[in-house]
Amino acid sequence: RKKAAKGIPAKEYADMLARNLDSRMKNLARENPKLSPYRIAVLTSLNLMDELEKSTKRVSELLELADRN
Repeated sequence: RKKAAKGIPAKEYADMLARNLDSRMKNLARENPKLSPYRIAVLTSLNLMDELEKSTKRVSELLELADRN
C-alpha cells in the first residue's frame, strides 16, 4: 500500500483532505449564502493558497533564524 504523510495510507490521507476541503467550502457557503458553488470553490482555493504562502514564508523565516544560531 502507498503511504502519504507520516505513514498514513494514501486513501485515508486523501479522504482526510477531502473532508477538510468540504468543511471549508460548507463554512464559506454558510457565511455567504448568495455565492455560487463556483465562487465558493474559487474563494476556498484562494484562501488555501494564502494559508500556504504564509506558512511557506514563516518556515523560510524560521529556517533563516535557525541557520544564524
